Amino acid sequence: MRRPEESWGNAMRAQGATEYLVILAVVLMIALVAIGLLGYFPGMAQDAQATELKTYWSTTPISIVESGAKHLFYDSNSSANDIYLRIRNNGNYPITITKVLGNGEEISQVNVGSMQSISDYYSLNPGEEKYFGWSPPFNVPQMRLIWIDAYIAPSSSSANRLFAATSVCDPTNHSANPGSLIIKDFGFEYVAHVDSNTVTKRMVGTKPLIIRCDAY
Repeated sequence: MRRPEESWGNAMRAQGATEYLVILAVVLMIALVAIGLLGYFPGMAQDAQATELKTYWSTTPISIVESGAKHLFYDSNSSANDIYLRIRNNGNYPITITKVLGNGEEISQVNVGSMQSISDYYSLNPGEEKYFGWSPPFNVPQMRLIWIDAYIAPSSSSANRLFAATSVCDPTNHSANPGSLIIKDFGFEYVAHVDSNTVTKRMVGTKPLIIRCDAY
């Protein structure tokens, strides 16, 4: 014959197990509803992805603090995009950027009215910020006509034209839904000035660079 305290203990354990199963079922239901909402409203999924990527690119050695992209009206190539990037040196040493990388392609020049080496304009001390971009489309005076353009791959990159995008801004829908510019394996080649030594490094993102296109 069971003692009363044994029966009471068994009852409590059974109640605890039931409560655990109920809580687990509620958590699973909430997760399924959240997944369903993200699938039903693509914009929510895109916003969540954009937030995740923004956090990622803010922690890389050369971080992307701010970004923008617009289709080039004056270029007959429908995949031509202006890029605006505000970057920061997150490291502990001065650096000089020598190349911009993307999807296996690279460029080593920027357009400043004529083609010049990126390294002539992009030396950054720890914590310092600089800009890539062209002022008229983005109205950022600090950029001073230093810009790079992105195009759909697989054409070979040259000068300040990075043929590395897998998706570009929609040239037919500038205001309602201009889309996103997407570049895989985006990054930089740079020289780190460590004390009296120089070390060449390549920073390639493990996540794509996705920039929500700006509407005109």
